[in-house]
Amino acid sequence: MLKTAFWQRAAGSLPAGVRARHIGDIARAERIEILVDGIIAAWTQLKAFYARAGEPRTRHQHQH
Repeated sequence: MLKTAFWQRAAGSLPAGVRARHIGDIARAERIEILVDGIIAAWTQLKAFYARAGEPRTRHQHQH
C-alpha cells in the first residue's frame, strides 16, 4: 500500500493496533506529500522555463 520508504518505516514503527487504526491516514498523508512534491517540481520547471523564455537570445540562438 505505502510507496515511500519514509512512510513504510513510520507505519512499521507503530504498534500493530495503532497501525491498523491509522493506516488510512498514513496512506493519505503519503499521497498528499507525493502530490505536493509534484506541484513543487512542476512549479520549479515552469519558473525555469519562463526565466529562460524572458532572456534575450544570443546571436547563435537567433540564426535561421
